[in-house]
Amino acid sequence: MDSSILLKKIKTTRLIKELSQGEMAKRLHISTPTYSRFERGITKTNVELLQNVSQILELDFFNHLEDEKLMILNEDFAVYETKSTDIKKQLQSLIKLMEKQQDLNLLIIEKLKALITE
Repeated sequence: MDSSILLKKIKTTRLIKELSQGEMAKRLHISTPTYSRFERGITKTNVELLQNVSQILELDFFNHLEDEKLMILNEDFAVYETKSTDIKKQLQSLIKLMEKQQDLNLLIIEKLKALITE
């Protein structure tokens, strides 16, 4: 598996589980900047760190790397595809939350426009 895909899988799963980079770093007993560099692929990692990340995020990198076709959310939240029903359910929830936020944003924009025209 390409390391960039693996790192995107880690980041996306972390976001779905609503964990910050700081929370991940704390659980891994490393600094937040160190974790950030790892997640962005700037620094190399070791198997122990990957094992710990996989336990925290409940990902199975080591046994099913070829089983999952994963083209996950990239920086602009593009659509992804996976076999994992758990991730799909979590993303459906995320989509609903984002749609609610979008509706709220539209309402705020309308109210702001009304204030400008008053």
